[in-house]
Order: sequence, then structure tokens, then C-alpha cells
Amino acid sequence: LILGRSVIGFAVCNEFGIGIFEIRPRYRRQGHGRTFARQIIQKLFANGSEKLNVHCVPAESQHFWRSLGFTDKEPQYQPWNVRLVLHNPVVRQALQ
Repeated sequence: LILGRSVIGFAVCNEFGIGIFEIRPRYRRQGHGRTFARQIIQKLFANGSEKLNVHCVPAESQHFWRSLGFTDKEPQYQPWNVRLVLHNPVVRQALQ
């Protein structure tokens, strides 16, 4: 993610989910991360992903991902091991 001439964030992802997502601390809470995450989600779904997974490390990041529509992937047994999933709405609608 580039703002002006500065790299302010990056993501590592594949068709199964977002493995690493980082915004430089001084650029957080300004909407850059949310916009960037939405662009990534849209691109992955447009390229055929049926669902996206995130592993919330640190666990506090789950609030960010939940605000984007991610939900519990499986029962959460350890509060430090939060895994969330977001289903492609087009695929989900086709299955109904």
C-alpha cells in the first residue's frame, strides 16, 4: 500500500486467505487498512476464491477483521488462536 511516495502497508495473501496484513503504526486508525483490506478481499473473490481465512495475530486484530464481515471459522479454544473466515457472497448465494 503506497500513500504518496511512502509504503505504508503490505499484505501477503493467496486464494485461501490473508496470511500477513500490516499497516505502519503511524498510519493506523485513519481508514487506510480498511480500504486496503476491502480491495484485497474484492480482488481475491473476483479471482475465484470461495472463502478467505485469517489467523488473528495478535488476537486483538480480530475486531478489525470482524468489522469487515469475517466470522468464527471454528470453535475458539484458546483466546490467542483466533481463526476467522469470510465466505464469498456470490458463491454463498448460488448455493442457496
